Amino acid sequence: MDHNGIIFHKIEPADSSSIGLVAKWYYDEWAIPIETTRQRLADQIQGEVVFQLVLAKDNVPVATGGLYHRVGLHEAHPRFKEFGPWVALLYTDKKLRHHGYGGMLLEKIQDQSRNMGIKRIYLYTYTAEGLYLKRDWQPLEKVRYKGHETTVMEKNLKQEGS
Repeated sequence: MDHNGIIFHKIEPADSSSIGLVAKWYYDEWAIPIETTRQRLADQIQGEVVFQLVLAKDNVPVATGGLYHRVGLHEAHPRFKEFGPWVALLYTDKKLRHHGYGGMLLEKIQDQSRNMGIKRIYLYTYTAEGLYLKRDWQPLEKVRYKGHETTVMEKNLKQEGS
């Protein structure tokens, strides 16, 4: 895929237009209350959000996702609280799926995590296990979450040259 015109930006607490768009996407996709997302990203509560990125193509937001310390899985399966941080809430605009944007965003999240000195990151999925397996994520366990068989996965972020 042509990478021209692709930019990533980190959502800052004052970025109300990006926060509003992400909140709408998350509500439409997962019924996460808009105010919950707005508050989470505007306050960037210490100990919860590490960072949230938006991928834009030709200045049009296409995808978003972030790295979090607390995720929904922790409520149903508290034993996973010892793991983290977690890649979470990866979303690509429905009209633009299957063009590689999600994979590009995942790579950027991994790179930014590695640059922060994070050695290992986690995620859980019931829809995209194949995407992550192709990118060297390792399955840890399958659990029942929100009515789905969900795979919990980890990625060792080897430092460049190691």
